Amino acid sequence: MPGASSFPCGRLAEDPDVWTPDIRMTVGRVIRRGQGMQHTDSHGVQGLPLYPSSIGQVSHPLHLSGLQMMGIRTVPWAPGHTHLGRLERELYMVDWIRFILQREEVALRKVGIFEAVFLSLFEYSLDTSFFQSLVERWSYVSNTAILEDRELTISPMEFHRLSGLPVFGEPYDEYVPRDEDLMRDSSGDCHHYSLPLRRVFGIYSALSSSGGVSFSAWICFFTDRVQRPCHQFACPSDPFGTGEAEISHSGALPSLRSISLRALDRETYLTAFLSWWLCYFVIPSQPLGMIRPDTFVMASMLARGQTLSLAIPALANIFRCLRILSTSSDPSYCDEVIPFHFLGGWAHSYWPGLYAPVMDHHMRRHLPLLAEIAGAVSSPLPAWLARQYFRCSIRHLRPSEGRMFPSYTPRDSDLDMIDESPSEDHSRGLVPGSTEAEFFISIRHGFLPLRLGDRVILEPYMPHRCAHQFGLDQDVPVMIRTADSIVADLDCATRCWTAFLRLDTRCRFTIPSTSRVSIFSVFHERWFHAMVQPCMFHTLEYWLRIVCPASSDPIRRRQVPLLERAPDLQSRDSYLAPSRVDLSTSARTGIFIMCFHW
Repeated sequence: MPGASSFPCGRLAEDPDVWTPDIRMTVGRVIRRGQGMQHTDSHGVQGLPLYPSSIGQVSHPLHLSGLQMMGIRTVPWAPGHTHLGRLERELYMVDWIRFILQREEVALRKVGIFEAVFLSLFEYSLDTSFFQSLVERWSYVSNTAILEDRELTISPMEFHRLSGLPVFGEPYDEYVPRDEDLMRDSSGDCHHYSLPLRRVFGIYSALSSSGGVSFSAWICFFTDRVQRPCHQFACPSDPFGTGEAEISHSGALPSLRSISLRALDRETYLTAFLSWWLCYFVIPSQPLGMIRPDTFVMASMLARGQTLSLAIPALANIFRCLRILSTSSDPSYCDEVIPFHFLGGWAHSYWPGLYAPVMDHHMRRHLPLLAEIAGAVSSPLPAWLARQYFRCSIRHLRPSEGRMFPSYTPRDSDLDMIDESPSEDHSRGLVPGSTEAEFFISIRHGFLPLRLGDRVILEPYMPHRCAHQFGLDQDVPVMIRTADSIVADLDCATRCWTAFLRLDTRCRFTIPSTSRVSIFSVFHERWFHAMVQPCMFHTLEYWLRIVCPASSDPIRRRQVPLLERAPDLQSRDSYLAPSRVDLSTSARTGIFIMCFHW
């Protein structure tokens, strides 16, 4: 990564101005009114706004799925249809997770994923009506949910608190190495692939004689000695089946022979487990319920003690799924795998009453926020009430002080920070992985990169449209137009990753106090009202009658293409060109991750 002198204002030298502006925080007088988010009488915010903002910004038209359903462009939701993506229990799955948690706790904690693996023991749910209402209100241009008077997004800082997945680390890059690279002698090569990784590829090749390996076949192969498998998800009050509410199992460490007859070394076994876990829990994708060999290299890096940035690609995958559904002409039958467990945890933090936690409070306070909904069943909502949660969000959202995302250590005053490495002279520098560093990158907009085999996805992230989520004041956000040079290829994905996670930029910014109340400017109030006016044009009864057809109404069912383009699409989603990369299964190259080592 370049030194701080290369981008003294927080920008890389080659970054286009239109998509990576400077991040400057204005420190002003804090405005407090009551205990909730309020609108100020002044024309602009004089407190802590998040740039880029403008008082002269014209409201742009919304391309929302709900509005399209009121016309003829989008088929309404099919009654009783269930979307793909809910976590399904496989035989021996819970036994395998428990074994890895007990035997590899030190290794998992070293790379920062022990709590996330622990949370994969449980079942999660999300009410269908609430999810459909979220899709109807999701703006794919900015990856934000359009509420009554504000926008909401999912920030990397929030997502880390929710999932326990690391924000900082080596870039996540799914690919299958070439055969000649995989079998190359490791002597003198810093990019060689380990022998355990080759074994995992060999096992996959042996099991995939019919064209692929299912979760069930993969798990059974590595747990063939389990005599009494667990036939349901783990109970939140008894995760290890010992009758104790514990996160770390205190019993004797089990041996590999207790679960498998295979003569495998520790690293091979852990790599095999983590590859399944990445496909099942972190980045679920098509093909559903199948092992993706593209994850083997990343799983091997984790097994060898290298921390990966998992939160960024997992968040990009969530944005990708919501974008595809919200731009589909028939979202009920859009063949996408939705990470419902992450969306349910995020929704629970903003809308109270969706879940009643069942896990012991003492355990929950030591775990990511996803533990709040582990094993809990979401309250069934009628369609009209689910839409009220968004259309009349002011009375349904949690108060700002009651939300469960502790973005920073509680303090009574604003904290001025400098984005530079800590030293004796500047003790307020940023350390990768710290809450202050996560806050800093979460207020920086850019593109979140994700590579899934032959496919590169760049999803926009615009926190200045949701400054209130960070305790900052909300002014009219500038609509960031994507530069023509931003295309979904490996070179651009590398640039986006470097730009988004860069530190030591010498930028100054302010972390507001936890007691601070965010303010909305009058300009923002007028601008937002003009933007959401089409959503309020018809009465709620008309909206529900059009969007929710009766069960007897004919629904034209058809399979929707995987990628559907929409007007002014800001996201970048494409397949790698054959001229750049050999797309054969045995000859894909890890250019994305290698760029960081040259």
